[in-house]
Amino acid sequence: MDRISCPSCGESYQIDASYHGRSFACHCGAVVSVPAAPAAGTAPPPPPPPRGYDPAQQGPASSSSTTALVFGLLGILVCGIFAPFAWSIGGKARREAQAKGREPDGTATAGWVLGIIGTILLIISIVFILFAVVLSVGASTM
Repeated sequence: MDRISCPSCGESYQIDASYHGRSFACHCGAVVSVPAAPAAGTAPPPPPPPRGYDPAQQGPASSSSTTALVFGLLGILVCGIFAPFAWSIGGKARREAQAKGREPDGTATAGWVLGIIGTILLIISIVFILFAVVLSVGASTM
């Protein structure tokens, strides 16, 4: 037994195999067409992709996206001087993808975000070092 709904009122009907490929009248007066039964041994068609998803809009990661990610990781984990470069390169890769009508790939976005975070940490560390130097110079002159 299969279920089918009226396209006009939404009323749901339970139908048996003898109705496949035929039509019947709903209580609202609309004609409900029952699709033909699938051939024996064939699989049902795959479900449609989610709304808003277009696989053609996602291309492979560009080399600048990968560079941004590597620089972002280096800026966070090894040496903060790489972070501003990751921010810049990741932003450029994102803008290029958007100019082509595509969503920016995750690699570019990750490099861009890591670059922003690493740059903030770099600035905080520079301010802290300058503050420590000023305090040590001030203490040694007293």
